[in-house]
Amino acid sequence: MIKITDMLERDLQEAIALWESIPELVYPSSFDTVERLTRFLRKNENLSSAAKLNGQMVGALLCGNDGRRGFFYHIGVEPQFRKQGIATRMVEYSFEKLRKESIDTCFLFTNDFNFGAQAFWKAAGFEYAPHVMYQSRAI
Repeated sequence: MIKITDMLERDLQEAIALWESIPELVYPSSFDTVERLTRFLRKNENLSSAAKLNGQMVGALLCGNDGRRGFFYHIGVEPQFRKQGIATRMVEYSFEKLRKESIDTCFLFTNDFNFGAQAFWKAAGFEYAPHVMYQSRAI
């Protein structure tokens, strides 16, 4: 049986390997290093979730908050385990953790070409925000 748990620091190598294996995710491995993600998990303790089968990770969701809103950064499920509700269970698990911190809104970004992710998030109740333009800058 697949169990949903908190993602821990010791899970990061497996989570990164999973995210990097998903071509649609376009995982930024030069940015999201183990060191950065360790800091992230420490700052956002117990918000991210992992799906495990017999101790092996089959799904991972990176979640955090800024004190006002929740954010989902990466989510992935091993291809052979998709369409079994695992991603939905991880989302609900992290939603519950956010609610305990009085966070009632969650944001995320998807790649414009990842139609599978867009369909998943729409089915999960997320709405496209056409008025938002994502921008970034190195500092």
